[in-house]
Amino acid sequence: MKKFEQNLEKSEREPKISYHILYGCHITPEDFDKFHELFKETDIYIPELEGHDLRTRNLLNMLSYGKCRPEEVASRTWVKKDSLKYKTYETIHDSKKPILFVDVPFAHELIKVSDRIDKLGGESLKSFKAGEFKPALK
Repeated sequence: MKKFEQNLEKSEREPKISYHILYGCHITPEDFDKFHELFKETDIYIPELEGHDLRTRNLLNMLSYGKCRPEEVASRTWVKKDSLKYKTYETIHDSKKPILFVDVPFAHELIKVSDRIDKLGGESLKSFKAGEFKPALK
């Protein structure tokens, strides 16, 4: 029995796991072209989606597993067919990749703080662009 265990130890190894985190712009059509290419290499997809809920998770996973089409998801999420977000739906469609979320969900208390931070960030950026540096740093 001991000999078998030794052979087992030699033949079994930890699986090789690697991960790549992509932080990138998602504003221009070119940004989404890059996303489309990189998406092909992924096993799972974790989109940036603060304020997500169970309905959103289920809907995007249904899209990923081919149980609904991009136009159905777009109509439920008020996304136009000519938008860049719609391109994301087309990429996700029938990819068979699990979609997970790590951002703060909709019902979480931090959403209130997050909305305030977004507003302050926007105000700071506006001041900074106008050359008003002291208000931008507040």
